[in-house]
Amino acid sequence: MGNVYRSVQLKQQHSISYTRYISSFGSLAWMDTGINLMIVVIAIAVLNPGFKIGQFFAWKILAILTFAVVASPILGEIILRRISFKNKYLDWLHSKFSEVLDVSLSNLQDRAYVLKITLLVIAIFARTCAMFYVYFSVFDIQISIPALVVFCALFQMSTFVIITPGNVGVQEVVYGFLSEQIGIGMAQGVLVAALIRVVGICSISVLGVSLGGIDLLRHRKDYVEIKD
Repeated sequence: MGNVYRSVQLKQQHSISYTRYISSFGSLAWMDTGINLMIVVIAIAVLNPGFKIGQFFAWKILAILTFAVVASPILGEIILRRISFKNKYLDWLHSKFSEVLDVSLSNLQDRAYVLKITLLVIAIFARTCAMFYVYFSVFDIQISIPALVVFCALFQMSTFVIITPGNVGVQEVVYGFLSEQIGIGMAQGVLVAALIRVVGICSISVLGVSLGGIDLLRHRKDYVEIKD
């Protein structure tokens, strides 16, 4: 719903079409997820190729997932180029999907843009790793770097894949399951997920109040943009 609200506001205030917004959001999500997964695969393959998630070698599973993520828009565009529809509604959907995929792939031609996104993703990934290291340390859990980068990648992906509001419940279950599979323990994973949520809510609340959130709520009419 947050994305829907954002798209409506961008349409009304800045004349950015829904398709353009979806295309930009999809392109960023694709690049961010692909780069994050590449980092994880390389880190595990170099530091500990024998690291497993359950009974499977982690780098192999993640390498397959990385390939699927990176190749999906390329394969999608190839398929869409070879098919067409006579029905006007299906043809309209076809054109919109084609535009979304075209934006994602055409962005790769801008080397400066790709470099900026890559450096930003790497910086955020490093910050997320440090964050998870602190969270696990709170519970005296010594976590290996391969396990740490897997949690980081999962956390970054949850930014784009929203199943429930804020992924409440889903995040706790997934972290608990992953912790169990890598030998940390399900309870520990759930505790870390809960701590992340508590710290996040407290941080947003403190920043919101300190930056004028209370005044905004009390005098929200004064902040409404006056339109001609």
